[in-house]
Amino acid sequence: MGITRFVIFLFVISIVFLSINKKTEIINIEKDEKPVVSFFDSIMYEITTQSVTQVVQSKEAYSFKDKDKLIDAMIVVKSENNETKIDTNIVSAKEILKIDDYLYLKEDVDLQLSNNFNIKTQELDIDIKNKIATNKVAFEVTKETDKFIGDTLYLNGINNHIIAKNTHFKIKVEDNE
Repeated sequence: MGITRFVIFLFVISIVFLSINKKTEIINIEKDEKPVVSFFDSIMYEITTQSVTQVVQSKEAYSFKDKDKLIDAMIVVKSENNETKIDTNIVSAKEILKIDDYLYLKEDVDLQLSNNFNIKTQELDIDIKNKIATNKVAFEVTKETDKFIGDTLYLNGINNHIIAKNTHFKIKVEDNE
């Protein structure tokens, strides 16, 4: 008698659970976003009344609503440090994604700074506003004849402060005889 009540109770509970209307939410994880503007084999110049301040060259350039994407690109930025010296910084990569004031670079990244630092890596994130470059992969930095390699780079472009993990240095020392 107790077993039949238990089986009937299980049967009623299963019917109740099956009859409850469940909401099914489908979330589109990846949007098929189309660019607003596309350019191929393009060169873009930013010109002021005094000079050319920036040159962007790319095989493909896509401008979306909230980001820009460059394929096989190089960006040259010129700024006047004082009246006699012009600082030139060059960055190139297979893919550059710009969202707000941030650049996300992937594959064959090469960053050449005006202070003769040359950084080569596979990924690099740059905060344009604060002039900070970071990554979490292997990198190689050369300055004239000195070279060091490591991973997890933090570079403050304002005061040239560098922090990295697992670094190895090669410094050429000259004799002053």
